[in-house]
Amino acid sequence: MRLDRNAVLNYLRDSDGDRAQQAERDLPEQLDHEQHGDLLSKLGLDPVDMLRRFEAKHTGPSQSTSAEKPMPVALPDAPPPEQPQGG
Repeated sequence: MRLDRNAVLNYLRDSDGDRAQQAERDLPEQLDHEQHGDLLSKLGLDPVDMLRRFEAKHTGPSQSTSAEKPMPVALPDAPPPEQPQGG
């Protein structure tokens, strides 16, 4: 999956300016966590962790974590649920 290269670079800038400079030189514009995992590892980054943090937005939403709860979806064309008949 593609990663947001700028987000990875910003992450490195916040933690280690030297690694950020190396990353700017070494990481391609089109960054993929599998294809470029060795480059990420050389920078001290876990490719899977980077995927979780910085998956490129155009690839769609990432899987929700256990801390996130899915939002309920309202279907406007759906009939209302049947009410139990009492009495």
